[in-house]
Amino acid sequence: MRRLLLVLCACATLLVLGGCTPAPVGVRVGDDFFSPANTTVNRGGTVRWTNEGFRRHTTTGNSPLSLWNASLSRGAQFDVTLVAAGSYAYHCTIHPGMSGSVKVPISVSPTSGSTATTFTVSLASKTAPAGFEYVLQKRDPGGSFQAFRTLTAATTTFRPTSPGTYQFRAQLKRTSSSAASGFSDPRGITVG
Repeated sequence: MRRLLLVLCACATLLVLGGCTPAPVGVRVGDDFFSPANTTVNRGGTVRWTNEGFRRHTTTGNSPLSLWNASLSRGAQFDVTLVAAGSYAYHCTIHPGMSGSVKVPISVSPTSGSTATTFTVSLASKTAPAGFEYVLQKRDPGGSFQAFRTLTAATTTFRPTSPGTYQFRAQLKRTSSSAASGFSDPRGITVG
């Protein structure tokens, strides 16, 4: 028990310093399902599909973005790391009834402040890979989502001009074709 505790403490220390990566979020693949069908992973987190069924299956990112496509025989695993906020739908190309999604949230800090506060919006775990960019939308108090910024940086800032509740959401977009993920769930801030 003491040795396990030391290993966990060492890993936690490395995680803070950037040397220990979190365990992948697991998705079980059965002969007619993904479980869980809908999951969430942090920016830069990894999803691991494991085929526990008897038949061959795929995990295939939906078009038009089509980020991944892996064929899984019985017992096989496949990992994908998602660096950007968004919603990523996927399916099995062999069995059309099998589908799921992975949500990657943004974060905004602080969550409240005044018009003098500079808020930081985190869209990704790193600068956009070559050929991609991040699209950020903002909803002003009483308004609807509108284009705010398109960028390759992992974070951006916002300074409000009036009080109210603002919301942000983001997606990953391929620059060559404009194919994009779905938008992340919105995150809000309150400005007093």
